[in-house]
Amino acid sequence: MHNNLVSNRSLLIVAFYGKLFALDRATGRVAWRTQIDNTSYSVGNAPAIELAIGDDVIVACTVNNLVFVEYATGRLLRNVPRSESGRATMLFDQGQLIVSALGAVSCYTLQGELVWQQPFSGEGYGVIAAGFPGNVRQADG
Repeated sequence: MHNNLVSNRSLLIVAFYGKLFALDRATGRVAWRTQIDNTSYSVGNAPAIELAIGDDVIVACTVNNLVFVEYATGRLLRNVPRSESGRATMLFDQGQLIVSALGAVSCYTLQGELVWQQPFSGEGYGVIAAGFPGNVRQADG
């Protein structure tokens, strides 16, 4: 993610246990809190949430949804059911959000509208690394 995609950089965004928190960069004080996934998990056993931040929008990818949240306020902008399964890797590039997981890649607008999907039919399943020149996200398990 390029550092210049968000004009306001005063908030550190933290995601865990189905929630997003914005912490004031100078004090660590919680500026806002937003619930993004209501799935019930045992404490310490909630799946990872992938984050991408750009154009004053936070995209949080849970196991079930892509959640678009306003950076400054924590206001929920859109909740999109995921079409890919598994732990996602995301990247922003030139106004697009690329989401890849377990042998499939999808492209969305920064407003959460699906542009295209590539399921790689017949190619198998696995974690995916994706990138453009100078903007690469490595897959993790």
